[in-house]
Amino acid sequence: MKNHALARYGVAYGLDDIAHAETTRDQVLGLLEAEEAKGVTTVRRFVDLTKTRFWVG
Repeated sequence: MKNHALARYGVAYGLDDIAHAETTRDQVLGLLEAEEAKGVTTVRRFVDLTKTRFWVG
């Protein structure tokens, strides 16, 4: 899990990682916002493709 981008910053995997988590916690919000933007884009693309394929109007 440590290799996943969201798990690299602001997370401590034991007492030895606390300093790293504290110094990188400000990077978490940007990563979460980027992931949310990707999700919104994916959902919009799905809706557009679904409308194109199945729209009966």
